[in-house]
Amino acid sequence: MAVKGIFVSDAGALQERTGGLNSSILHEARGGATPLFALSAGMSSSDIDNSVATWYEEGIWHTRALITAISNPTGNLITVEDSSWMTENMIFLVESTGEYVIVLGITGNVLTVQRGTSGTGTVPIVVGGGTEQALQMIGTAFEEASERPTAIATNPYPRSNITQIFRNSWDISRTAKSTTYRHGDRKARNKATAAMIHATQIEYSLLWGRRHMGVINNKPYRQMDGILAQLRSNIFVAPVDGLTRRPLEDYVERLFSKNIKGQPNERISFCGNAAIWALNDIAWRYGQYSIKLRENAFGIEVHSFVTPFGQLTLMPHPLMNDSPMFSSEIYSLHPSAMETMWLDRTFHTGEDGNGKASDLRDAEAGVFTSELTVKYGLEQTGAIMTSVTVDHFEPCPCPVTDEGEPVGP
Repeated sequence: MAVKGIFVSDAGALQERTGGLNSSILHEARGGATPLFALSAGMSSSDIDNSVATWYEEGIWHTRALITAISNPTGNLITVEDSSWMTENMIFLVESTGEYVIVLGITGNVLTVQRGTSGTGTVPIVVGGGTEQALQMIGTAFEEASERPTAIATNPYPRSNITQIFRNSWDISRTAKSTTYRHGDRKARNKATAAMIHATQIEYSLLWGRRHMGVINNKPYRQMDGILAQLRSNIFVAPVDGLTRRPLEDYVERLFSKNIKGQPNERISFCGNAAIWALNDIAWRYGQYSIKLRENAFGIEVHSFVTPFGQLTLMPHPLMNDSPMFSSEIYSLHPSAMETMWLDRTFHTGEDGNGKASDLRDAEAGVFTSELTVKYGLEQTGAIMTSVTVDHFEPCPCPVTDEGEPVGP
């Protein structure tokens, strides 16, 4: 039971004082609480000097363009959605027809092309007929003694987040501090509890925080965007009847399609219990997936979900099971994309050098304070899947026993 405010000598059960009862105490705790916060200590972190943290990202160079218009189906003027990355002499494959074209000139988003190169012939391109029309870049081909081509460079774009202040205090009366309890130093326990709550509240905001600025008591306060709020590109919803192989393959394929330059293409997937059961069911049903135990990954025992597209490090997240909403979700994150940015790293105040309270009350107190924000760079490397449950309807392709029961791995 929680005790709000100052802890006095009779705030705990009388039986907790010394006497004839067994002196052990069992603390209810979520298994492996705050794994994300623990991981962040071993990941990238930085100190900042402003309540607004700004960083720059550079996108991946394009190789594919959507066709939005054409002068006529066999014409040589093709309009694309974005030509900013294109140059003359680029070779493109028309995906829907297999025709090759080469760019002769560019005006705005209109390409002047030579049609039907490489012996492919000119095949009509129909825009707006229900089929997506796109050009896939194949390379470049320059004539002898050609002029220098147009230079292309990518322009980094800014992203930002704001810091959030976290504070958690402990308080104990002098009498309660001096009382002997069978379960040890009450002040130390209260202080440790405040530290645990502090880390847990930071954990919640690192994941589920939403950016906001407001005023309380005529003073400004800020809420940061958590990691999930920074993911926008890869948001999936599992089928209502339960997760099956095809939606999972779409999720994993998209997840591993982008990576951070120079970094291993790996992901940590935080999961609620319902999602873990669903992934285990997929591995049990289909032989091309497997779940393997890995020890000491990031200092924590984890499981690896091995797929044809890449390997997910599965980490059941205890806080995700506090709500049925989060229990059925999967958050797949790139370790190199996450960074905690600290305006003030966690510190403790409220006591003088002798351990006494800084005020004149007949009590001792202290407070843990942190001010930080979190960055998730290149959000295309992360993904979220919601409503993940076990599928009870798709037939199991696994071998069965003589009694007709599926044989698990």
